[in-house]
Amino acid sequence: MITKLKQSLENLVNELEGINTKEELNDIKIKYLGRKSDLIVLLRSIKELPEEERAEAGRQGNQIKKSIESLIEKKSIEITNSKSKEYINQGIDITYPGKQMQLGKLHPITQMYDEVVDVFRELGFTIWEGPDIVDDWHCFEMLRMPKDHPARDSQDTYYIEKDRILPRTHTSAAQSRAMIQLEPPIKVLVPGRCYRNEKVDPRHTDQFYQFEGLVLDENASVKDLKATLTEAFRRLLNNNDIEIRFRHNHFPYTEPSIEVDATCINCNGKGCPYCSKSGWIELCGAGFVHPEVLENFGIDSEKYQGYAFGPGIERFVALKHKIPDARLMLENDIRTLKQF
Repeated sequence: MITKLKQSLENLVNELEGINTKEELNDIKIKYLGRKSDLIVLLRSIKELPEEERAEAGRQGNQIKKSIESLIEKKSIEITNSKSKEYINQGIDITYPGKQMQLGKLHPITQMYDEVVDVFRELGFTIWEGPDIVDDWHCFEMLRMPKDHPARDSQDTYYIEKDRILPRTHTSAAQSRAMIQLEPPIKVLVPGRCYRNEKVDPRHTDQFYQFEGLVLDENASVKDLKATLTEAFRRLLNNNDIEIRFRHNHFPYTEPSIEVDATCINCNGKGCPYCSKSGWIELCGAGFVHPEVLENFGIDSEKYQGYAFGPGIERFVALKHKIPDARLMLENDIRTLKQF
């Protein structure tokens, strides 16, 4: 056995002379020190020798194993030094610090999008999706906004095909599909991007994200609407003490219609430029789905009623992180994004 162990060492010395790369050296290491190598198999078989031979065989075996490990390590250093000299001859300074990798992070809008989905799933909503490109019928007509309706003025938009095909101006266009494809009771949330030909300013952009909620059943109430939005909005803003107020408004597709506001986080309700000195920030429009809208989709308005709401995701990002200008979220400036 000792002869075989010594032969392994001699064979290694001969093979190392022709090794020039770390890849070749790794193959040699596996061959001589791997779990199935001749050396390891021999060392494992020492226990089968007569008792009087085991101690000496074990001592020499371990010594030869250490010698092999030392030779392989020495060869590894030689290869590294040889490669370093090659780089130096090429004028490459291997001691120069490398460039630190810049790790990306999720965009704050994406982070809030995911939070919205998580919060409303916990509140029992099913996530529903719809196409960005829709027809006029889904986006306006079935929601009580015919072509001559003044409400369309606030949603002046980009038409792909005149008066017929357009990028959706609100996620209510997907809500329309939900009422066609699903049977009541319905409890869905539709997050997604919307497009409007708006003047871009600190609080408005021409592309933005909404999350549309729709709840239809036999016993839906204003109390349910207020409780759902209060709980959801406080969770999204990480502030259980923030005041949420509901005031009357008008939308063609809801009756009664409600505007939902929250205390301005930037000034704690004292009044600042971001909230136009009012102390309040508008979060969304909401209300009970108009009976005519339900009937347009073949839903019995005598049996079912429900509410809808459509906040903008960027508005929550701005409030949560105290971002004074919504345009900062669209610039993709790494200096801004690194803060999130």
